[in-house]
Amino acid sequence: MGNPVKNPRIAPQENSGINGGRFGFTRINPDGSPKEHSALDIKVNFGEPIYSMFDGIIINTGYQEDGWGNWILIKSDIGGTDYYLLYAHLDDINYISGSIPAGSMLGTAGDSGNLKEAINEGFAVMHLHLEIRKVLSGVTFNNSEKINPEEVLTTKFSSTGEPLLETDC
Repeated sequence: MGNPVKNPRIAPQENSGINGGRFGFTRINPDGSPKEHSALDIKVNFGEPIYSMFDGIIINTGYQEDGWGNWILIKSDIGGTDYYLLYAHLDDINYISGSIPAGSMLGTAGDSGNLKEAINEGFAVMHLHLEIRKVLSGVTFNNSEKINPEEVLTTKFSSTGEPLLETDC
């Protein structure tokens, strides 16, 4: 519980380094334009299992060709507050609706959406795009409050992106 993969690592971005995979950092797109990153990119291998970090309810699943690829959106209570957790760039998805317990395998890591092209161009490495937003009354995911995923992961990272050994699991 608390990590989407075993022993998570931050995925570096070719043009932005390790911080390019972190929430809130401005990274450089392949065309040279800057973009603030609203997620945490977690390094994975193709086909690696992706797990539900917390108990939750599946809100939606889908596919976005020019972005997230295969994705699943789950609403979870974390410490008494509801959050949306978006897991993206999956190869496949095991669940499409209903309740899901923490630790359930959501699917497997893939290179869907814009990730395959970014890897082929040398811009990115395989990663899980993990986006977390605080649920606000009457507001959809796209308009909800963005949260740094590192705040809720069990594994904590140093300023250089290395996992702190006492939290690595």
